Amino acid sequence: MWAGERLYFWRLSFPTYERQRILYNLQQVMERTGVLAYAIYELYGTHDILLRAWLPTAQSVFEKALHDVFQDPNIVIEGFLINDIVSHWPWAGEDGRMEPLDRSVLEDRLPNSEIERINAGLKLTELTKYQERRLLAPAWHSQGIKFGLVIGPSRQAIPFAAEQRMTAAILRKLMEADGDVFSEKSLYRGIGFGSYLILARVRAEAFHRIATDITEPINELVAPETFGSRTTTFVTATEDLLDFADQMRLSTEAPAKRGAQEWLLDEEGHHLEVKGSAFLELNQWLLAADPPEKPPESEVPTDNLMKAICGFLNADGGTIILGALEEHRYQDNALLGDAPRLGGYVVWGLAAEAGSDWDPYLLRLRNRIAARIKPDANHYVDLDRDGVGKRPVCVITVRAPHRSPAAARWFWHYPAKKRDGTKEGPHFWVREGNRTVPKVGPEIDDYKAEKTRRATDPD
Repeated sequence: MWAGERLYFWRLSFPTYERQRILYNLQQVMERTGVLAYAIYELYGTHDILLRAWLPTAQSVFEKALHDVFQDPNIVIEGFLINDIVSHWPWAGEDGRMEPLDRSVLEDRLPNSEIERINAGLKLTELTKYQERRLLAPAWHSQGIKFGLVIGPSRQAIPFAAEQRMTAAILRKLMEADGDVFSEKSLYRGIGFGSYLILARVRAEAFHRIATDITEPINELVAPETFGSRTTTFVTATEDLLDFADQMRLSTEAPAKRGAQEWLLDEEGHHLEVKGSAFLELNQWLLAADPPEKPPESEVPTDNLMKAICGFLNADGGTIILGALEEHRYQDNALLGDAPRLGGYVVWGLAAEAGSDWDPYLLRLRNRIAARIKPDANHYVDLDRDGVGKRPVCVITVRAPHRSPAAARWFWHYPAKKRDGTKEGPHFWVREGNRTVPKVGPEIDDYKAEKTRRATDPD
């Protein structure tokens, strides 16, 4: 343990479309301030994250850097400050707390496989013999899900006596729930806030009851107008979790993404789609006998793009290059001017619809995804600006969610209204080869069952 360090927690709340920027900014803050031991937990059921960091006692430089980077009216930063490390302890029967834990004890081991333990605890998946052996090995003594309970007061001060009563109530209720609570029970108490953070492993089916058992008596200890409690659960590892703990800075970087120029050398297929525009009717404009000066806006290309995203989401993920056209369809078209040719495509670019400021354009795309694809798929979609020559394009990376009987997520496309006011849909699209095709009726259930089966038993 480094001398003079404390353990701090922050809950970071932000719009879904800010996710990639926030994670990138966090990494920059850590590198700039020299913070080596930190973890980022994705909160289950929300798009917020919980940041845990070991900082020198004089942490003002880090806090200033954190707030400077996150300056944005849409982002709310909730500070939850944790006391000196001696305020962290495990429970050891009726004897109260043990000696302060070494920092390494606080870190989660083998986090990437924890989803197997969660599924096994829920009895929702059949484990292979290999997985079963791993779960029964000594390193897998912990089971259940990681449970987080934040108890937060209002802005008014909590009397010291009330804090003492709350601490006693928390300890008593956790002791009573000992049969459902596994190891790694920890209580953190905020400095001057009257706040508490409880972390423990609990049986998956018991967490709602435990949360209720703990919060109800606590709410009775003080007047409702001076105290409020909320519960948040999160698992320590899913396919979407970013866990940068283990006393080190990021030891590996994400593999570099392929750029637009590399993608455009490939043909469209199961993982690649090329689109000319998200908002402009380029096809009719380029093929018109007497085209207007500029391509008109239309909902048609927007829905075609949403259809492609939905297809990748329900299949195996993929990449969409936005801003290029199939060259053979527009041979020698004067409207394309000196647009660069690459592979079998002509790169029209997105300057006509995005302009010079990409932030509003990307926000517009995010809003369309949120409105046209349900549930909101922004969590699984990355939007990256790229270019071919001087022509800006957008690389859209779509990640298919992990699917198992415990967590199978599927997406539906809700098209815009037609010009006559009628509306179609929703549609269930899937990517098959180089086509995006609909599934209807019983085909949908059959498709879901087969994809889920393959996810849990690839053989």
